[in-house]
Amino acid sequence: MNRKKEQEDEIMGAWSDVEFEICDDVDLLVRTGWDSNVVKKRIMRKIIQRDKLIEEFSILVKRDKYA
Repeated sequence: MNRKKEQEDEIMGAWSDVEFEICDDVDLLVRTGWDSNVVKKRIMRKIIQRDKLIEEFSILVKRDKYA
């Protein structure tokens, strides 16, 4: 497998992990009645992490497209 494909798979795996973590935290918030600022902040950090992974993946794909 080439290095680019490995990078794509790595980013997609991390992205998927973060998405599942966000869903778990949202489930926790719903069950607690949306009153946990700690969980809300944790979700926000994960959303930022997810956005960075999406951006990293987009850059990787664009770099290959224009190479």
